[in-house]
Amino acid sequence: EFPLLLLKNAKVTTKQVGDLTIEAILFGDGKQAAMVTQHAGKALELLEAKLGPYPFKTLRVVEMKLVNGAGGMEFPGLVTVSASLLSGQTDPLEALGLGGDQAAMVMMLMGPALNQLMKNTLEFTIDHEVAHQYTAMLVGSDPIAEPIADEPLTQHLALLLLEWRQGKA
Repeated sequence: EFPLLLLKNAKVTTKQVGDLTIEAILFGDGKQAAMVTQHAGKALELLEAKLGPYPFKTLRVVEMKLVNGAGGMEFPGLVTVSASLLSGQTDPLEALGLGGDQAAMVMMLMGPALNQLMKNTLEFTIDHEVAHQYTAMLVGSDPIAEPIADEPLTQHLALLLLEWRQGKA
């Protein structure tokens, strides 16, 4: 794959994690970049410890204006994260196609657990997209034509990353 992203006025922030360089290429402030590189770096540290070495020298996390509820997209050595997630303007329930009465029902049933998940949406999205570096990129499935081959594994890994950081509860 050869993604080509054309960005104007984006800022590049780098962080070293061992031999790996993480680049956050964002339009926001330094606080966002620090948060993104920290989340991506921790995800890679945990995945390397559990699954083996990351095969690239650099991971780029790029802010993009994504549509139709997409939180991010994966490519070898590069992931995108939705600009609306970074700005805090995305409603996770809406992104899941839940609105109105459905959203009220989910809130009633899940309550505090869903509130915590909503707070962790950006971190979870970064975890999910970084996990794709192992399940899709290394496994070799086509994330557009056949996402069924990598999405379940990636989602499981993202949930495990959340658990490894925050505990089972």
